[in-house]
Amino acid sequence: MANLLYVAFDTPNRLPVPVLDWEFITVGRAQIASEHDSIAGLGSLTLEFTHLAQLTGNLRWYDAPLRVMKIFAAAQNATRLPGMWPAKPVDGATADVHSGEGLFHLGGDSDSHYEYLLKMHILLGGSKFYEEMYRFAMEIAIPDLLFRPMLEDSPDVLLFGQTIIDEDGFFNKSYRADHLACFAGGLLGLGSKILDEPSHADLGMKVTKGCIEMYAKAPLGIMPDESFVLPCLDCRPDHDVPNCCTWDPAIWLAACNVTAPEEQKASCSDRLESGILSTANKEYKLRPEALESIFVMYRITGDTTLQAKAWEMFEAIGEHTRTEVANSAILDVMDKAAPRKDEMESFWFAATLKYLYLIFSEVELMSLDEWVFNTEGHPFRRLHVGESLQQSLRRL
Repeated sequence: MANLLYVAFDTPNRLPVPVLDWEFITVGRAQIASEHDSIAGLGSLTLEFTHLAQLTGNLRWYDAPLRVMKIFAAAQNATRLPGMWPAKPVDGATADVHSGEGLFHLGGDSDSHYEYLLKMHILLGGSKFYEEMYRFAMEIAIPDLLFRPMLEDSPDVLLFGQTIIDEDGFFNKSYRADHLACFAGGLLGLGSKILDEPSHADLGMKVTKGCIEMYAKAPLGIMPDESFVLPCLDCRPDHDVPNCCTWDPAIWLAACNVTAPEEQKASCSDRLESGILSTANKEYKLRPEALESIFVMYRITGDTTLQAKAWEMFEAIGEHTRTEVANSAILDVMDKAAPRKDEMESFWFAATLKYLYLIFSEVELMSLDEWVFNTEGHPFRRLHVGESLQQSLRRL
């Protein structure tokens, strides 16, 4: 399988194609990397190939994705938001990973790229190359993307939004809450321990609780895939500002009537309790990210209230997704009838149910001191600082 996947890197500049062409594999037709890839598509190959290199001793598995990441490292300070990379499109054919369309976020098309910067540092038992890229990215993401949403009862929580920078350098913030970005709470928590960044633990907990709130306040108790909320602009995510965010239904309704798409304005009052101004994608695809962060933050803090929240989420998900044969994605979590999609992604088993199980397991099971999870929830044995590969394999 690895030899087959390695063919993806057989391009003129060694950047991989996103989809293997069977004709190329069988008859040797030339292939080039895509002109319309994403940073997650190109930057989420390191963990799996590197672990294979550790297991086999064959460094070509490590070298192939490292070539890709060196291109990202060289471009990290050359983007419109230095420290981060535009989500998409990035041009693999010309190795241009910095121009893009000026959209920066931690959601889909970006998420696992940033996740793997820290996790490669962990898997390798320490790597300045990956550590420095991760630190630089978070130095920008925390002040530029984090925001406090205005929600009923004024919870002290955070969410990751988006920053859009046009060709003239004009900044525009988008306060879109992406379910995919909910992984970042756990990532910040993990980084706080690995890199000795105590403030990141608090931020990670607030992001995790932000996603918990998005679940709790939604009509079905399940967060939509992509939704917009009202920010509290007087709050500073990286500094405590007392009384900066007080729930005001009149202000919220006025904002909803202005910002929501025409077809969603009539139902603003129906969404008041949820705090969701509008939705870009109403689905729930059985995603794991919010529960993933709860798992990581529970293991880091031992806060048992996180277990209680996870159980509430599990009950809501089970109630609205369970069928006679499996669990189905939901087409519209804002609809109390919970229309089904007749679809179940493999990550439901690989990650969502796995993280739920681990939240309620003994902490020794899959200890984060021993294992690092890839973006689909599969555990790899960590190298410890100063430990050889042979010593690590003996612990397997």
